Amino acid sequence: MDYIRFPHNKNPQEKIEYAGGRNFLSSTHTGQKAEMIALARESVHSAKPVQH
Repeated sequence: MDYIRFPHNKNPQEKIEYAGGRNFLSSTHTGQKAEMIALARESVHSAKPVQH
């Protein structure tokens, strides 16, 4: 998630127009990241369940 929300950390010229999510309990970036990590830890189907 960090590379989506903060692309300028890797490339200073890169900008973000929009970032958002649905069906999260939290409305903050930190909270949503924690939810995704917790869900990934529960997954037994994939070694890297959050990658796309």
